[in-house]
Amino acid sequence: MQIGEQILSLFSEEIVLISLLLVVGAIVAQVIARRSKKILESIGIPEAVEGTSLERTMGKMGTSTVVMVSKISMWLIIGGTVLLALTILDVNYSQSLVEATADIFPSVFSSLLIFLTGVVLGDKAEILVARSLRGIKVSEVGIIPKIAKYSVIYISILIVLGQLDVATNALVVLLGAYALSIVAFSAVAFSDMLKSTAAGLYLVLTQPYVIGDEIRVGDTGGVVQEITMLVTRVESGEEECMIPNDRVFRDGVSTKINRD
Repeated sequence: MQIGEQILSLFSEEIVLISLLLVVGAIVAQVIARRSKKILESIGIPEAVEGTSLERTMGKMGTSTVVMVSKISMWLIIGGTVLLALTILDVNYSQSLVEATADIFPSVFSSLLIFLTGVVLGDKAEILVARSLRGIKVSEVGIIPKIAKYSVIYISILIVLGQLDVATNALVVLLGAYALSIVAFSAVAFSDMLKSTAAGLYLVLTQPYVIGDEIRVGDTGGVVQEITMLVTRVESGEEECMIPNDRVFRDGVSTKINRD
């Protein structure tokens, strides 16, 4: 009888309550992880992050972005359950720790999601800009996708710091300086392209020559095959030449009209 009482004494109300709490917390964490994974998959997150550097990094770790987010939600719930159990056991400082965690948890979790979203959007911006500029054969163009990517990530970091109540005035000023530097860099790096674009717009509007006309610009000549905002493409025999539109303005053009 004494042995039975000793065994029962081991299972106090607090121990039983904590055990049930931990079991329920683990079950809820698993359910939330699975549900969040299904929700993310149903709204197309795997397709959205496909090909991004974040997804490639997760792949090297043997997981995926969707699985990682679901696991983060699971461990956050488990951590909250453990803190609640410590409070029931009346562990020193556990109550204040739980209160502090409850205060910062929403901000930390939302900040983490915002940052991950910013990284994914930055990767997507890089891919989309790179695709749109694929046909432009200018060496300076290669840096534009990277600028787009890190601009999106930088803005997401500003939002995250704002969520965490971190002073961002200096970073906002830095963002403004960064934007001005991009404008200045673009003006210098793409000055020839801007000149050609302006000249191309004039050529399209005034049409001093059209497709099929034979033209000569400086020492380059041929039959016009295509007129774009940047260049005029001509063919002469078996040769094909691309004449920058600003060169048409600079060197002048002689035209032999071939119109039916």
